[in-house]
Amino acid sequence: MIAAKGWWHVIPHRAALALMPWVPSANHLSAVRQHLLEELQNQRVSPEDTVRMLETVKSGGLGITPGSDAWRSTYLRWISSLEDRYANPAAGPDDPLRLASLDLPPVVHLAVPEKWHRDQPLMGTTVVDDWWASGVEVVMRITSIDGLPVDADVRDRLLRLRWSRPDRQSLDGPRDAFAIELGRLPEGVHQGEVTLEWETRDHLGTAGRRSQGTIRLPVKVVVEGDAPPMAAVDSPELQELVSRVFSEGLLRTNSAPPRYAFSYAPFETSGEAWEDLAFGLVVEACERGTPRRTLRVWWRGGLNRAQFGWDSPTEDREALDRLGDGTGWTLRVRGDAELARRAAGGGTAQEATRWWCGAVEKTLPVKDVGPSGFGSSWRATLAPPSGSPRVSR
Repeated sequence: MIAAKGWWHVIPHRAALALMPWVPSANHLSAVRQHLLEELQNQRVSPEDTVRMLETVKSGGLGITPGSDAWRSTYLRWISSLEDRYANPAAGPDDPLRLASLDLPPVVHLAVPEKWHRDQPLMGTTVVDDWWASGVEVVMRITSIDGLPVDADVRDRLLRLRWSRPDRQSLDGPRDAFAIELGRLPEGVHQGEVTLEWETRDHLGTAGRRSQGTIRLPVKVVVEGDAPPMAAVDSPELQELVSRVFSEGLLRTNSAPPRYAFSYAPFETSGEAWEDLAFGLVVEACERGTPRRTLRVWWRGGLNRAQFGWDSPTEDREALDRLGDGTGWTLRVRGDAELARRAAGGGTAQEATRWWCGAVEKTLPVKDVGPSGFGSSWRATLAPPSGSPRVSR
């Protein structure tokens, strides 16, 4: 047995788990990690040792920081197999494995352009991988900004922002979470980091249990002179293209209470003809001309997706609950120069030279889907300023 499969096949799972924090990600002993994964997948690990496996994942290990890319690549298959257990509806809210998953760290990246312009606010979009169970609310906030010449007013606003998500996202949903606007930066090479704190609150398990952690997100950008002008363009072909992007209109869950989300397909604009075209769009679900749900979104045409992002949508929930079959409602999409500029540059692609300036308005398509039909969107709120309110006389 030992000669054929290795000594790790004859030692207890608990002993093998004790080795894991000391095994580098690239080492011949990583075969022990693979063996434990196979044992888990074949349901040969006790419930107690399954929880210990999750605790091992959360500890990281030698040269493997929890929440890092190296940590993700080392333990992703473990996490996925463990998630199949604790995210299973059959697992009760106080299942020990589910409760242990509440402080499983996410992997977060802040995507910013490699190059930007001094006259334009610098936008970053967070990309989040997380594995928290259903019934867990997540809140993220910035706790510090270091090494970047961020304006005092912008810094104050960023430190007061809170991004929250009421429940887990669907497994096939988008990973992009929220945009962070760092304001206008002076010319030069700027390198620093943004510290993000996350907190989970369990709405199903014991006593609203909470967990939290911090992540440091590096930022490096070369800021050049003013942005070159872009030509405003529109045509029947472009209007038809934008209409096709939003052909599904508004999604509504059949849960109680219902949730709403715009469905759109940016890949429709991936043709070579749109390579130098920036799309910055204000998308509105309108009740007899009055906007009731608004999304601000931007991306590059062609194959460059480096600057895809959006602001947290706003909505009038009371009005949306009157939506019915959509009679009397319209979908309005209009180009916006400021949003288009967010998608114009960055990455390794050439600057966009054009932006879509048109507008499309049509009957609002409404599609009912199940609760897992789309992920729970992140929402931004702004905490009140600290200190005494300013007095005017």
